[in-house]
Amino acid sequence: MDVKIIRFDWRKRLCNALEANGQIDEAIAVLLECLQKSEDNIFALSALIGLYTKKQDFRSALTHLKQVLEADPSALEWIETDSLYEPLRRQPEYRTMIEEYGNESD
Repeated sequence: MDVKIIRFDWRKRLCNALEANGQIDEAIAVLLECLQKSEDNIFALSALIGLYTKKQDFRSALTHLKQVLEADPSALEWIETDSLYEPLRRQPEYRTMIEEYGNESD
């Protein structure tokens, strides 16, 4: 088993509970702490992008999206299709970033 996934597992549950309770900033703090211990955790980054998008902090969401795409360009597939990220996809900066990665979609 991958220790990074195990460590994130309880944080993921905590983040879900915090988000469900409307405590988005607290959930973000948990994820940022998780990332300090393991910067390459795509799962934590994707959750963080989702929370920032929900909070409409698109600048922060895009900053973390860039990290994800640098680590795993195939992540664009789920970013482009998951309804959670729809508000982010409407941002002009998002389109610019996608064009930089050569994966612009309709």
